[in-house]
Amino acid sequence: MRRLLTIAVIAAAAISPSQLAHAADTGPPQLVEIQLSQSTATINGLDVVDVEVRVHLTDDTGVVTTPRTTTQPGTPLIQLVRTGTIGFGAGLPQDEDEPPLTLTSGTAADGWWTGTAHVTSQWNGNWDVDLVQAYDAASHFLGVDPRQTGQDQNLAVTGTHIPTISMGWTPNPARCCVGVTVKGRLTYADTGEPLPHQTLALGLGGGLAQISPHSLACASVENGKIGGTATVTTDANGYYTYAETAIWVRGGSYECLAFGPQIHDNAIDFTTSPLWATRAGQAPHLWGVTAVPATHTAALGQSVDVNGTLQPYLAYMVEYVALQRLVSGQWRTVTHARVRASGRYTAVAQPPSCGNHRYRVLTLDTSHAFRPTSTTPFLIGVPCTS
Repeated sequence: MRRLLTIAVIAAAAISPSQLAHAADTGPPQLVEIQLSQSTATINGLDVVDVEVRVHLTDDTGVVTTPRTTTQPGTPLIQLVRTGTIGFGAGLPQDEDEPPLTLTSGTAADGWWTGTAHVTSQWNGNWDVDLVQAYDAASHFLGVDPRQTGQDQNLAVTGTHIPTISMGWTPNPARCCVGVTVKGRLTYADTGEPLPHQTLALGLGGGLAQISPHSLACASVENGKIGGTATVTTDANGYYTYAETAIWVRGGSYECLAFGPQIHDNAIDFTTSPLWATRAGQAPHLWGVTAVPATHTAALGQSVDVNGTLQPYLAYMVEYVALQRLVSGQWRTVTHARVRASGRYTAVAQPPSCGNHRYRVLTLDTSHAFRPTSTTPFLIGVPCTS
């Protein structure tokens, strides 16, 4: 019996204090309290008001920080959304602010984490803290909506003289596969007064680019490469213009523009910088589609290959085109053809009777920026014999 006890004591002594703490910690960090340095803010034009955000967290093994990645924000974090809205994924969300939180008092096991929200006039409206996230040293995760636990805080912002950015394209719609000219104007929304000689940062977003008064979910881009910061400057009347030579290649991507106080040192961060105005948009495009019949004359019952190309070919999509024939003034689809990886396709026409038959090819995929596009109609004739 003594031998068994000795072995147990030795095994227990081999376990480190940190291992014992991790073993005892079976839950995530706990949110104790949230504080905002102010509950209201009045902001005019290009002013920026810094609102300090403090979060009290406790945990057995201690809260740890995690770095921001290309897909995930760093933690601990706190998020604000407009009152009555939800965060990412809810229609056209009006979020979010994620000030980086650092430990400013106490310990990782029981301490206050502090960050700063840079509030601009574009925040005009009422805001709620809707999310607090944190990890502990044992990798337990806290993700809580303080509104559901009675710990929420609110910020009411009165914004005036709010900057706004318009965006348009020439030509409109654009034709594949050439670029477009992006143009617009930077003005104050309430007066229409232009903001001359101001620097706008250019970016690139995927899908429906998330826009918020704090951040724009777009990557900064320079010379077509992610990671830089290309800029454009408004003229004396607030107008801007720049050439986009590769917009069609991006498929579902959006042009992004941002106007903020950190743009002038060419160091804009689209995900964390305070912004005075943002705009995202996508030029409508026509597909580059061609169609050439193997022959313009065929015997009754003879099949005719119609060969063509579709540009751009987007490898992540299954693309088809429709071969249509004009019947009593209406275009009717007679067959479909799948576009190969080379961007080429072959459809088969079979004129149903003697006489001249008018055909065309129509693109079917109208997702992203592209509109339905048809080729120039062509004739296939079938001689009538007695």
